[in-house]
Formats: sequence, C-alpha cells, structure tokens
Amino acid sequence: MIKVFKKENTKVLATSGTLEGIKKLVKDYYMGSTMSYEEEPNGWLSISNKKGKIKDVFIKPKEKGKFKFIDINY
Repeated sequence: MIKVFKKENTKVLATSGTLEGIKKLVKDYYMGSTMSYEEEPNGWLSISNKKGKIKDVFIKPKEKGKFKFIDINY
C-alpha cells in the first residue's frame, strides 16, 4: 500500500514516454538487476528486485504524456 506523501518530499529519478522505456531506465538505475513490477490499488507500479520490494520507489502512470520513476521519501 502506498503511504500518503508530500510533493516536496518526492524526487523524479527518470521519465519516459512509454512504459517499456521507463522500465528500462529503472533497470539501468539499479545496474541491470532483475526487476519485477506490481500494480498498486491507485494504479502506480511498485518495484521489486531479487531481494524484495524496493521501499519508497514507484512508477507513476502516464501523466502529461510521460511515465515517472519517483522516490517518495527523498
């Protein structure tokens, strides 16, 4: 479940016009780790790797033509 957060505490780590593009950027950010994604009730995608769910980072759905890879606890 995604917690409530303040916009000023978020950091956009990457953006892309396609879901596949943002997934590639996430994979590059974590240096080629095997990544998996799970849709949350609000439509965001949580991100997991071999060690489990990665805390506080999500893919935010397309907004203004772009997907965003964000850290909500920056």
